[in-house]
Amino acid sequence: VYAEVNIGDETLSIVCGAPNVREGIFVPVALIGAKLPNGLTIKKASIRNIESNGMLCSRTELGYDEIEGIYGIWILDEDINKAGLNADDILGKPLSLIVGEGDYIFNVEITANRGDLISVIGFARECSLVLKKRVSVHQANTYDSAGGNIDITIENLKGCYKYTGRLIKNITVAPSPEWMQKKLRKCGVNPINNIVDITNYVMLEYGQPLHAYDFDKIKGEKIIVRDAKNGEKIILLDGREVELSEEVLIIADEENPIGIAGVMGGDSTKIEETTKNILIESAYFDHIIVKKSSIATNTKTDASYRFERDIDHTATLPALNKAVDLIITLDSECKIASRAKEVNTKQFEITKIIFDCELVKRYLGLDMNRSEISSIFKRYDFNVSALGENSLKVEVPFYRHDLSIAEDLVEEIARVYGYNNISSNIPHIKCNPINTDYEEISLIKHKMASYGLYETKQYSMGDSSIFKRFGIDEEKFIKVVNPLTSEMDVLRPTALASLLNNVIYNQNHRHKNGALFEVGNIFYKNGDKFVEEKHLSAVMFGLYQEKLWNKDARVYDFFDMSGVIEELLIKDLKCSDYNLIAKENNLFVPTISAEIVIFGEKIGIIGKLHPKILEIFDINTDVYYLDIDIRKTLKLIKERAKKLKLKDIGKYPAVFRDLALVCDNNIEFSKVIKAINKFSDIIQNVEVVDRYVGEQVEEGKQSIAISITYYDINKTLKEEEINSVESSLLEMLKNKFSINLRV
Repeated sequence: VYAEVNIGDETLSIVCGAPNVREGIFVPVALIGAKLPNGLTIKKASIRNIESNGMLCSRTELGYDEIEGIYGIWILDEDINKAGLNADDILGKPLSLIVGEGDYIFNVEITANRGDLISVIGFARECSLVLKKRVSVHQANTYDSAGGNIDITIENLKGCYKYTGRLIKNITVAPSPEWMQKKLRKCGVNPINNIVDITNYVMLEYGQPLHAYDFDKIKGEKIIVRDAKNGEKIILLDGREVELSEEVLIIADEENPIGIAGVMGGDSTKIEETTKNILIESAYFDHIIVKKSSIATNTKTDASYRFERDIDHTATLPALNKAVDLIITLDSECKIASRAKEVNTKQFEITKIIFDCELVKRYLGLDMNRSEISSIFKRYDFNVSALGENSLKVEVPFYRHDLSIAEDLVEEIARVYGYNNISSNIPHIKCNPINTDYEEISLIKHKMASYGLYETKQYSMGDSSIFKRFGIDEEKFIKVVNPLTSEMDVLRPTALASLLNNVIYNQNHRHKNGALFEVGNIFYKNGDKFVEEKHLSAVMFGLYQEKLWNKDARVYDFFDMSGVIEELLIKDLKCSDYNLIAKENNLFVPTISAEIVIFGEKIGIIGKLHPKILEIFDINTDVYYLDIDIRKTLKLIKERAKKLKLKDIGKYPAVFRDLALVCDNNIEFSKVIKAINKFSDIIQNVEVVDRYVGEQVEEGKQSIAISITYYDINKTLKEEEINSVESSLLEMLKNKFSINLRV
């Protein structure tokens, strides 16, 4: 329908599809730019080529309840007459002139430790800090003259610290007043009946959950607060039947559960139209117990939300009195049949904090005297008294469970003073130099990456069953008390399993070749002592070089791995004494296994992993493994470096000669290098440059090419001198190692 709408100072064209739109009626109009409660923002639109400059609204679109039998836009003619207004004078005026002023709704997000704010009174206290006004709470009529008593027993003394109840008879269950229903709806609570609505209304006001039972349905007229029995069942108010366990705290009568404490009541004692006698419950349950009950029964309610954040136990009785007062006020025919029965299982002590006023300067940088600090605490309604020269004794109200130490009070001062008023000057901080261990480890990581290996990061836990298959003694394991999974039940005594898991992961993702390393901690027990070491570990697997048009494919071998460690130790870490000593290890193939030794001390192992190790991880390719204790290595190199002496570089030229030596395949060639270096003072350096095994070398033999540097710091060497030393050197190698010059 195309409508011409008069809004007082102009007429708008608006397209409306409501069935009850007609000429001459008064309706609410949302103009362009208006934002409706459902989040819709009104914009200019074109509907079937007709321009629409606003929206004619229904009750629900404006956040009001729909009236049964009336659908479409909200026709205001009857409301205007009830308000006694002149229709012509209200065109273009706010809707509030007809239906009354709107209310304000605060959407507040609170932290889990501020349970006191989940109430109107608690929020009013918070606002009073800003407004500098005291909060006045209406005192309900307590009706102390009523007689009678209620039978209440608390079996779980740690789950329920306080239980109060009151019996009211001859009630009439009916809809609650319109004013109460409106307030409940604005707070997101659906009205049910006068009794239930009053309990919800008081809960919103005080933050104290209440519950009403049909007293005539309570077997034996007894209330028992106890732990549920395994297998017990209860049908809740939402219609669900839940099976209970011993960790659930319940309210029960003589026979069965009638409610889950602090969470939800049971269907068997719910308030119905026929209910005549009710028991109002107001209790203080332990917040941890309520949380466990809520999780165990998969039930979340407004009550459990408050209990889980720890409510104020001092509000238990006042909230009960307020609920009873409202019931009596709204239903003059009902009768109070008992006093307020209160059962306590715990005596609460108020929190007292000794506050040093210097803390304000230390933490906030504010110059505040004791009087100023005391006045801020009094705005919080804390009891404050002077103590000593510059201290205060502060008594914190029970509803502020979150305050327990002096630093908590400093935060409260900052909130009142205003974070934006605190100076943002950056404090002067003296930084310590970077730890040298960090620098050295970082250098090693960069060097390993420069050699073509990729760094990995792994968990410090591992699977004990894997480590047992490695041959590691179970007594060395450090067990994890509460492991995440069965595959992480011990701290890892070696990084090998972590790296092999990486190998299989890469191979499963079509990365068949690679070189990986990790610098990480390993852990083991040595007797009663717990040991933690930082190790450099690496693996190489698959092809070193893919097949190219001019090159054959080549797999990784032992010398690729040994070359990495030699490059790191000798070239980069300047280790002057390095050796690989053949030594069998149950992790490696016996003939391809060695210990890494520097300055006569073992720092690690290197070799080709044994097929039985690879079989554990279902790896079907050769894998070479390296592992060194990196902190021990750095320590030995530093200690030896302190003993080194500087030498004059000299001004004379060096002479370089290459020799091809034939020796047995199983010779420990590092001993040969060491013997050559010590043979003569003019031999300055020896390096292996090539190794050959093939047709031109006898079977079981190998040809190793070495480069020798001859140098004399005092003179230029003559060829005769070098030839003489070289001849004697070859003779020594033949006699001592059965090494001959290749011809």
